[in-house]
Amino acid sequence: MVGKMEKLSNAQMIEKLANFRATGDKLAEDVFDISEKVFTIVEHLQAKLEKTDAENETYSKLAELSEILLSSILDADKYNQSMWKDYTQVIKNLGGSAKNG
Repeated sequence: MVGKMEKLSNAQMIEKLANFRATGDKLAEDVFDISEKVFTIVEHLQAKLEKTDAENETYSKLAELSEILLSSILDADKYNQSMWKDYTQVIKNLGGSAKNG
């Protein structure tokens, strides 16, 4: 059974939303950082003319991973767009109602 939820003031909601956003922003940033590092390795292997079997296998696995990373980048971008649009609007409304209420 879920306990009774406490009623939060607008200021508390804004603070919790800010913490939520900071965590999401960090996650999106990490996706970009990981992607950049993987793409650098892929580029290095791609540029090498004569690859060993191990390098070819590594390149193949990284290429598969790159597809997942590209999808993650697009998802992170959608998240960022939502933050600018939806999150900002909610924060402004909460801030405005805190001043009025």
